[in-house]
Amino acid sequence: MNYINEMVKIVPKLKRYGKCFKNSHHVIPTMLRSLLQGYKFYLAFENSLHCKDYITEKFFETAILSNVVPVVWGTRKEDYLRIAPPHSFIHAEDFSSPAELSKYLLYLDTNDSAYREYFRWRESPEKSWDDLQLEVKQSHPQIETLYYRSTGYKELCRKLILDHEPKTIPSLQQFFFDTEDKHCLAADDEFKNPVDYSY
Repeated sequence: MNYINEMVKIVPKLKRYGKCFKNSHHVIPTMLRSLLQGYKFYLAFENSLHCKDYITEKFFETAILSNVVPVVWGTRKEDYLRIAPPHSFIHAEDFSSPAELSKYLLYLDTNDSAYREYFRWRESPEKSWDDLQLEVKQSHPQIETLYYRSTGYKELCRKLILDHEPKTIPSLQQFFFDTEDKHCLAADDEFKNPVDYSY
């Protein structure tokens, strides 16, 4: 809320919907895509900061499918680069302040060629998704990208059939949860403590 309120100082016409903003425009998720027609950006801000791989429908189902540029805040940029189309989003943490981000959005709003760069990944039919992800890998070699064709069940089957190197994970608790910030973990409603997944 504080970040958005700072942005409004630079971009007073920034539209804010929902009960958090105490206005009459409570928007249900199914309305969002039609509401976004005519807008250039969507603030796909997540509810938690730096929670590993925490990217919700705000990014794909709302922004990307609505043909607007997602401005993201939440998980680290590396997590977005791992799965997102190259140069398809603006990460708030690339800017020193909400004011700097706001000025950049105003610049893009008045510069069509710079704005269209965020849609180049859509306009390159000669490139496959894997080609685009390879570009991300080349520009960010420290990040392991997930290739579209090698995700989901196909990747699971490939690993089961081809990966003959056994791997043991002694503790699921440690593997999944001990490396995560505590504020990112769901609480058990009954005990109000992080859920214990050790077996």
